[in-house]
Amino acid sequence: MYLLTVGAEEFFEPLSREHSVHQAEDEDDALSLLSLDYKFEATIARCYAVAKDFPAKVRRRNQDALIMLTSQDRFGMVAGLLDQGADACLKVPLFFDDLNAHLRACVRRSKGRAENMVTLGALTLDRQTMEVQCHGTFVHFTEAEYKVLETILIFKMVKKDELYDILYLLEKDGAHPKILDVLICRIRKKLEPFGVNPIETIWGVGWRVKQQEGDTP
Repeated sequence: MYLLTVGAEEFFEPLSREHSVHQAEDEDDALSLLSLDYKFEATIARCYAVAKDFPAKVRRRNQDALIMLTSQDRFGMVAGLLDQGADACLKVPLFFDDLNAHLRACVRRSKGRAENMVTLGALTLDRQTMEVQCHGTFVHFTEAEYKVLETILIFKMVKKDELYDILYLLEKDGAHPKILDVLICRIRKKLEPFGVNPIETIWGVGWRVKQQEGDTP
């Protein structure tokens, strides 16, 4: 998943091992990023790092998942955050696996899905296990290949610079820009024996989900 965090430093490292994470400097930085066309699927914020009306401000910008973390337990605090638009308000400290499970659930709901599966025709991705099946057969993808495929299927269309940021946001030296073309080529080659090609190139822009046979326009 592609996450924005504000003040949740204790979870940054474990989240980064499983997701692409951008850590905002403060509330203003987070709201600025959310106002732009960044493809975050969820925001995780510590209450001490943002104002009380942060959930309402977020909701005026997008409808993606929002999880608030608090070490306090004042009367009415959780209810107030949820009523403003937070999808969950969790008491810290808490186990990372619990946070991750809440994260998956909130993102599922925000995307209108009942489970962690993403399906396009005969192609199925399990976002929890990072496994891919095509016509019921498991297809092996490297982590980078999987992230490229997942990103395009989730967002339907993604610009080249957006996809590059999602994959290499945390790498200081980045990667050669042509790596994306290489990864797309590998994905197509692995799915070609199944007669499936889910990715369409938009020349000079990026990629989008290709309409499959039997789909209605």
